[in-house]
Amino acid sequence: MNTPSFVRRARQSGLALLIGLVLLIVLSITALVAMQLVANQNRVAGNAWGQDMGRATGEGALGYAETQLLNGAVLEDFAANTNGAYTFDAMNVPQWAEPASTFPWTGSDVLGGGSTFNNSQYPKSTAAVVAEQLPSVAKPGQSMCSSSYGCNGGLLQVFRITAKAVGPDGKLPVMLQATSVQ
Repeated sequence: MNTPSFVRRARQSGLALLIGLVLLIVLSITALVAMQLVANQNRVAGNAWGQDMGRATGEGALGYAETQLLNGAVLEDFAANTNGAYTFDAMNVPQWAEPASTFPWTGSDVLGGGSTFNNSQYPKSTAAVVAEQLPSVAKPGQSMCSSSYGCNGGLLQVFRITAKAVGPDGKLPVMLQATSVQ
């Protein structure tokens, strides 16, 4: 009588072990997938943060360069097309805008003595700036003539300022532009 119960108990022990192993494998795979998702989300968040820091640095550089231009710091460089200050040429694409450009962004002096703009909170987040003097325009309500042509209309100087910035990790460059009128 004892023999049938012994055989039945042996089968049940093997089946429980098999079910336990299958559940362990399923839980392990679930944990690995969850860890991979968390790692990807961390990478995406880090890239977004770096790009935001680059954008903030670029906006700071644009504002600083605009202040330098309004104060007349680099106006003499526009005629020579040097130090990051260029005169608009409708017939040519600017050197800094060409797709395969090897333009030396670090040689710009539009920032008034410094070649790059640093974010004070994140010093590794930097921006370089170039400025382009666009054709002059008349003040609202005035004609396009200037005193050199015999009339007293006032012309406004227009500048396009371009900043190329990177975040603290040096990746994901951001290019921003602003227009400044004097």
